[in-house]
Amino acid sequence: MFDLVFVGAEAHGYYSGAHACEGVFVRRDYYEKYKEELTNVFGFKTFCELDGKHSEVEGDLIVKNINSITDVAEVVFDLNADYDTYVFEDYIEEEDYQEELSKHISEVYENVKRVIEDYSPYKIALTAEEYKKVSEYIEKLRGGWQNV
Repeated sequence: MFDLVFVGAEAHGYYSGAHACEGVFVRRDYYEKYKEELTNVFGFKTFCELDGKHSEVEGDLIVKNINSITDVAEVVFDLNADYDTYVFEDYIEEEDYQEELSKHISEVYENVKRVIEDYSPYKIALTAEEYKKVSEYIEKLRGGWQNV
């Protein structure tokens, strides 16, 4: 399940500081097979109205190896990524590989959605000392309950 790659684009508004991220999860073998096609879809992505009405901000290509649920959570929650299937399908041109790749992206999307639904982000303001202690505790939790 976690031999995945997240391929997408993210952008930050020059003036507003707003952030947007869109992409898809694919199995590593599909990434290797369709690397050029995925790069073409997300490598030249622009985000409209991120910086205000009629603005366009160029996105940066991101490719992130996904090896654990923690990696998935970082993409979904920390990057606040939109990873729905339309993110790919709306930008792909009619090509021979489109049907196979779209089907694969849909299957992986459903699996990721099912796995991530048990997780929720939680935000809190901490002092530097509290942050360090909480971060250490979380690392122990992720390492397994026996370490707590």
